[in-house]
Amino acid sequence: MTSAESLDHLLALLLDVDPDFDESIALADELAACGDLSLVPAVEAALEEALAAGEFFARDLIAGVLAGLNGPDALPVLLRASARDLGDDQDSLLAEVVDLFAQYPGAARAAALPLVEEPDARLRAVGVWTLGFASGPQDVELFARTAADESGEVRGATAGALGSHAAGLPKAVDLLIALLADPEPQVRIDALAALGESRQARALQAVRTLAEDPDEGVRRWAVISADRLTPYQ
Repeated sequence: MTSAESLDHLLALLLDVDPDFDESIALADELAACGDLSLVPAVEAALEEALAAGEFFARDLIAGVLAGLNGPDALPVLLRASARDLGDDQDSLLAEVVDLFAQYPGAARAAALPLVEEPDARLRAVGVWTLGFASGPQDVELFARTAADESGEVRGATAGALGSHAAGLPKAVDLLIALLADPEPQVRIDALAALGESRQARALQAVRTLAEDPDEGVRRWAVISADRLTPYQ
């Protein structure tokens, strides 16, 4: 069976109302490792069809094939796919992209930067999240802008991305402290989590102020983060 025939067979399996999961997974693994770049356009089209149909199992297998075939060049397509909410946790899809981030941080950064400028808030959030894996100190000014984004999802992603710099960059800590006043509880939680991991004791006073927050989740995270920031005697 040629690689093109194998792809056709995989897509037929995924269309079955009762697909053979083991065969589908084995075939996807074979295709991901086959090295036939001529398949890339068809795989990208199949991924779009899976997204349009809301089929997350098919999305994940096809995304794995694309990542295996196209390596870092698959990132722009995979990141946009991750911005499409199919109602699942996206664990398998995100594992594929994070693995590519680890191998190709430069490609991750290159794929992320255009997304940060997108009009769609979900795409901006994905771009900022990606930069959390592939950013440098020079990006703190960009994060200062996304910390003021109109979308809470983008601001929350910014808190997570800033967390990777908070241990070494004072401005990152300052931005996280400012996000503790965000109107959305989840953003405050994201900022608290990042500050707790930073171990920057100067944030302790600001963190403690949220112990009386009206949101229960925020109050719980304020206690967790304050404990992490409290110097032990």
